[in-house]
Amino acid sequence: MELERFAFEKKWFYLLLAIFCIASFVLLNFREYPIGVDSYNYLSFVFGEQDFLQGENPVVLFLFSLFPPSFLAWNLIAVSLVLISCLIISKIGELLNPSLGHWAGIIGLLTIFFEFSLLQIEPLALGIPICLGATYFFIKNNNKLNFRAGLLIILATIVWEGSVLFFFAFSLYHKKLLFISAIILIFGGGMLLGGILPNAMVQEGTPINSLPPIIAIFVLFLLFYRWNGVVQTINKKRLFFLEKYFTFSWNKKVNRFIWLFFFLSILSIKWFLLIGPFFALNFVSNIDGKAWLLVLVVGLGAIFLPLYFFSFNINSIEPAKDSISVTKYAISLNENVQNDWDFGHWIKFFGGNPSHRYGGNYEANISEFVCDERPVLTRTDLNSDFFLKKSFGIFKVFECNDYAKKQ
Repeated sequence: MELERFAFEKKWFYLLLAIFCIASFVLLNFREYPIGVDSYNYLSFVFGEQDFLQGENPVVLFLFSLFPPSFLAWNLIAVSLVLISCLIISKIGELLNPSLGHWAGIIGLLTIFFEFSLLQIEPLALGIPICLGATYFFIKNNNKLNFRAGLLIILATIVWEGSVLFFFAFSLYHKKLLFISAIILIFGGGMLLGGILPNAMVQEGTPINSLPPIIAIFVLFLLFYRWNGVVQTINKKRLFFLEKYFTFSWNKKVNRFIWLFFFLSILSIKWFLLIGPFFALNFVSNIDGKAWLLVLVVGLGAIFLPLYFFSFNINSIEPAKDSISVTKYAISLNENVQNDWDFGHWIKFFGGNPSHRYGGNYEANISEFVCDERPVLTRTDLNSDFFLKKSFGIFKVFECNDYAKKQ
C-alpha cells in the first residue's frame, strides 16, 4: 500500500527530478570549464568569436546570441534543457498512463546518454525539447499530425536538422506522411543520409561502437516484451517464471518510435540517445498493477544516479584537466597549432588557431602534419622530424626539429 502511495503521488516525482537537476548543476559548476567537444564551437561564439560559426544556420546564431557569456549561465541553461525535456516526457507518459505515466520523465534519465547529450549545449540539445513537444501533441491527437505538432517539428528542424527523424517516426503511422518523407529524402537525402549513415571518420558514427548498447537493448526486448509468432513462442519458453511479473507488451503509440531509433542506433551510436525516452514511455504504459516494479526501478535509479555522478571525478569529462592543460600549453608556444581534430574547438576557444576543427580520424590528421613553426598537439607519436616538447597524460605536444635548430 505504501508503495502504491509513493508511485501515485506526483510530489515524489518532482522531488527526485529537482534533486537530480540541482545536483547536476552543482557538479557542473565544480568544473573550471563546461563539458563538451562540439559545444565549444558555440561557446566560442557566445564569448565573442563572431566569425567562428560562418555558414551556420542564422536561427541557431540568433538563439546563441541570446546566451550571456557566463559559464554559470551556460550550465544553468544546460540543466534547464534536461528539466524541460523530462517534464515533457512525463506529460507524454500521462497520455499513455494517467496514473503513473509521469514517472517516464525520471526513467528516461536512467539511460544517462540522454541527459549527457543535453548537458552539452549545441543545436541537438536545443532541438530535442521541441521535438518532444511535437511528439506530445502528435500522441495526444491519437498519433495524427496536427497543426501544433507540425509547427513544432518544423521549428525543431530549423534549429537542428536531425529533428526530421521525428517526422519520419510520425510518418510510420500514416501513409500520406510516408510520401512526404520520401520527398524529403529525395531532395535532402544527401545531407540527411550523411548524418544518419555510419561514418568511420568519426568515433560516434562507427557501427562497432553501437554493438554493446544495442545488444543490451535487444536482450531486454527478448526477455521482457511480448512478440508475435515464432519470437513470442521462444519468449514464453525462455525464462518462463518472469512471465507473470516482468513481461510487457508494445504500446502502439510509441512502438514505431522505438523501432526506428533502434535501427538508427545500429547504424550510428549517436542516435542511441533517442531510444531512452520512448523506452521509458513504453515501460510506464505497461505498469498498471505493477507499482512495486515501478518503485523498484525508480528506487534503483535514485541510488544509481547519485552514485554514478559521485563515483567519478566530474573533471574527468571532456575537456578534462589534461586536455585543457595541453591545449593551453600548445597555444603558449604558438597561437597557430596543428592538432588532432577533437582539439579544434578547444584551441579556438582558448585563443588559438587550429589546423583541424571538425570530425575526422586521427591518422588522417597525422598525414597532414608538416614540419614548420607550428607545434603539433596529438595523442600519437610522430616520426623523427619532430621531437616531443611536453606530454600531458596521453596527449603530447611536438615541435619540428628543423624549426628548433633555427631558434
